[in-house]
Amino acid sequence: MNKLTSWLGGLLALQLVLAAGLFWGDGAGQSEAIGQPLLEFEQAQIDKVVIGAGEEEVTLQRQSGQWLLPGQNDLPVDSGKLQPLLEQLHGLQSGWPVATSASSHQRFEVSEDTHQRRIRLFRDGQLVVDLYLGTSPGFKKVHGRRAADTEVYALPLNSFDFPTSANNWLDKALLAAGDIKRIDGADFSLQKDEQGWALVSKSGAEPAPQLDQEKAGQLGRTLSSLQVTGVAKAAPEFAPEQVIALEVEGAERWQYQLLQQDDQYYIRRNPGSIGDAVFTLNKYDFDRIAGIGLADLQATGADEVTERPATDEAGEGEGKS
Repeated sequence: MNKLTSWLGGLLALQLVLAAGLFWGDGAGQSEAIGQPLLEFEQAQIDKVVIGAGEEEVTLQRQSGQWLLPGQNDLPVDSGKLQPLLEQLHGLQSGWPVATSASSHQRFEVSEDTHQRRIRLFRDGQLVVDLYLGTSPGFKKVHGRRAADTEVYALPLNSFDFPTSANNWLDKALLAAGDIKRIDGADFSLQKDEQGWALVSKSGAEPAPQLDQEKAGQLGRTLSSLQVTGVAKAAPEFAPEQVIALEVEGAERWQYQLLQQDDQYYIRRNPGSIGDAVFTLNKYDFDRIAGIGLADLQATGADEVTERPATDEAGEGEGKS
């Protein structure tokens, strides 16, 4: 009986040793993979990004160092939005997978047929990253799977940060005039120097009216930092009798054309690399540009700031007397 007990005890010990060996061997192999980059690519070498969801898909292409939207006449991409996302993808690390079987892909929505996002990165026409994003297990987390693997991971990403609409990637400041020196409207001319804005008489035969500096500054700031809301899906005809036009001089000289049609507000700028592209504008900015004329810019009361600030002591003295 004692011999049998000893023999059974030895057999149990051997089984435990074998099980431990298998466990530690498998665990060591998985531990080596943890903490390694999940996606192997050099961020600076990526020249095309394709993001899809179902039948919707957007392509971002880098040409001569600039990211563009080839599906939207090569309009510029908001690089300040794209670059951080590429950095996020580059910084992803492998961890313990939440699932390892192909049968789980449908459940986590990371399969080829069922997914919430598919992100593909290219270098010189070669696919280097193919990633599916699916359901979310928690705040700022999403299930993800490399297309060539079966493992599913919980990744620190948000699917909504990878939109499939070109308008979401468009550089909304592409029409911003920057530092402005002159604005010519239908019935006014504004010129800016180190002292501020001044109304310039168009005819030259009579002195220009006194200016409301605040309103002139507001017009200048709106044009300098102009933000469109997107590309017009169906661009209207810019009939001359309906268009409000302004000539703006900054680093270049542009003509801005604005048009209201029903409850939609449109704008385009010529000349420039964007060609004849028509964009949508919100009503607030439309009114701050198109709704300004000479009558709005003229000073109407003694309490308003009607003159440019003095820059010498003599000027200040005259103002006090």
